Amino acid sequence: MIRPVVLTTLLLLQPIATSGQDLQHVGDFHNVSSQDGGEHCAGYSLGLWKYHDQIVGLLDVHEGLCGDPPCGVIRDVKLDSKTGQLQFWSSINDQKIQFEGALTHGAIEGAFNGERARLALDRGRMSSSFEPNRSIVAWCTFWSSVPRCGGVQELCRSINVPGGKSRD
Repeated sequence: MIRPVVLTTLLLLQPIATSGQDLQHVGDFHNVSSQDGGEHCAGYSLGLWKYHDQIVGLLDVHEGLCGDPPCGVIRDVKLDSKTGQLQFWSSINDQKIQFEGALTHGAIEGAFNGERARLALDRGRMSSSFEPNRSIVAWCTFWSSVPRCGGVQELCRSINVPGGKSRD
């Protein structure tokens, strides 16, 4: 259990970047796979960011044709910095998805609506050089303009951050 504690502690205790960089990209995690050469995909992908003392994120649910899956913000995020325990829920296409598990070294492990899953850290995905990963205003502006992602504008309003068009 040392690995979740060390990774989580490092993620949560890193100082917030200065010069307008108030958002910290924690990472992108996924277990998306295709059994037919890439036409149809199944699984989850999850992007996590730290904004001051809270975690914000986007959950994609891959069910069917690959590419641009529906996504939604994660809500009521609880991350225990000592144990790595992670809990949240999201609503995607009117379906509530609950997650309970842990942030470990290089992965998120747990259950989505009771179904076990392991989402590996994708080191090749968006980095801190991607503008929406640098500030909460840029994040809100970018993600609220992505039609497949629900709940972004509502989340941004709830934390008093301007940005983006309303689609919620």
